Amino acid sequence: MTQNPSSLLYGGRSSLSPSHFSRSQVRSIYPAAGTNLESDKVIEFNLRTHPDEMVSFGEKCLFVAYRVEYKNKDFAAGSPESAANPKWKTAQARTEKTYFIDPTLEAHAFISHITVTIGNVLVPNHLHSTSGALYHTLTKKFPGSPEVASCMTSLSYTDDKNKDYLQARTPLHFETDEEYTSVVTTPSGVFPFQPTCPTLDSVLGRPTKHVLLPPSTDIVIRLHLRDPIDAFIYRGATSVSGYFNEAAAASMEPSQFVYKFRDIHFNIDCYYLKTSRLARLRNDLKTGVLRYNYDSVRVQVANLVPSVQKTSQCFKLEKGAQLCYIFFMPLWGSVYMKQKNKPLTTMMRFPQNMVSIGATYGSSESLILEGDFKRLTRENFDDRSAMWTWYQYLTRRKLANFPFEWLFPRAFNGLSLCQAFVLDLTKENPADMLATGDQSIPLTLHTEFSEAKSPQSMQVFAISVHDTGVAKFTGKGQWSFSG
Repeated sequence: MTQNPSSLLYGGRSSLSPSHFSRSQVRSIYPAAGTNLESDKVIEFNLRTHPDEMVSFGEKCLFVAYRVEYKNKDFAAGSPESAANPKWKTAQARTEKTYFIDPTLEAHAFISHITVTIGNVLVPNHLHSTSGALYHTLTKKFPGSPEVASCMTSLSYTDDKNKDYLQARTPLHFETDEEYTSVVTTPSGVFPFQPTCPTLDSVLGRPTKHVLLPPSTDIVIRLHLRDPIDAFIYRGATSVSGYFNEAAAASMEPSQFVYKFRDIHFNIDCYYLKTSRLARLRNDLKTGVLRYNYDSVRVQVANLVPSVQKTSQCFKLEKGAQLCYIFFMPLWGSVYMKQKNKPLTTMMRFPQNMVSIGATYGSSESLILEGDFKRLTRENFDDRSAMWTWYQYLTRRKLANFPFEWLFPRAFNGLSLCQAFVLDLTKENPADMLATGDQSIPLTLHTEFSEAKSPQSMQVFAISVHDTGVAKFTGKGQWSFSG
């Protein structure tokens, strides 16, 4: 079902209403290249809007039908395949071992990154490989909703009666060899998909809008698949907490899954202008441009200094920063390392042995809290004053609408897997920094550790959202992008 065009993001000087269109419909766009879904690593879609047609990539516009198969351990190399002894078997996830995938990843589980060209101009995209998937799942978890509960805490991942666990295993479970499942996704972080950050939408109380593109626009979309394709599948271990232990590689199974795709296509909303309104649009473009403002996403990564009691990580946020996600992740969680025998992950936890954490932004002495947050780690779950302060900050800024236990579960409920600093920068005033001519503002994270000191092989991510993205379209058919 198409949306009301007046609710879409249209860059013209005059607004659009349903009365300006003769009709609307949904159109499906199928791959033009990379059509061998069994072997091709890049899948390309080509779209040219009709002379009287405006289009929008709405919510959940990407549809994928697939099944997951795993290697048959009884199949010997060089043997003939047969129905009784195939090389690949349909995955059965409900086994004695832990096989699951974060359902908030959706199609980003197997899509490494997305490139978009509009009018032969490449759209800037700073999200690649793991960072695109991390940003996508962060926008799902913050502010969050009940349907993403399965990824927030590590509960009993070997209990078939646990509905959250079953939700995380469903994408890998098939009753028959002919069965396929499907996933629908709104691609994140690149224009024209999802022009505003959902987390920031919640903070600002603004409705989520989708871009309405003009007539006679050429669009090329390329989906780059992951290598290996099953990099995000958690496989074979009986303990989720063991994932964070660098020495626990033996508990994980090697890459063994493969996606079998049956269908990948985009569903787009199409709106057909009446002759009079089309003539007005063309006249407007003779003396002006269509201007689309969108959120631009940046990624910075720093290595946590190991074996020390105090560390500081400084990130430079470019102008227009409105929001920043800061989180810790083991090195093998963001960079696939075959020798580690561990998958990529969206699981985020405050590092072991951490006793305090705080942040400063620009010239401010402290961001969020006077002084540092102390005792946020699981080892001190009985002392919850700092935990409640942090949770109240998230809820009051509309950054979280989930229960306190998702961030800080009690010991018998397991470990939180969504412990991230989400910083609302909309109310910060960096004018004193920009007045000096600087184009970026330092955001510094201060962490302190116990006598056991900071852990090895840990990274700190800062994914910032800026309101500086601008796309322009002129009457001559030229596109430009900045910010």
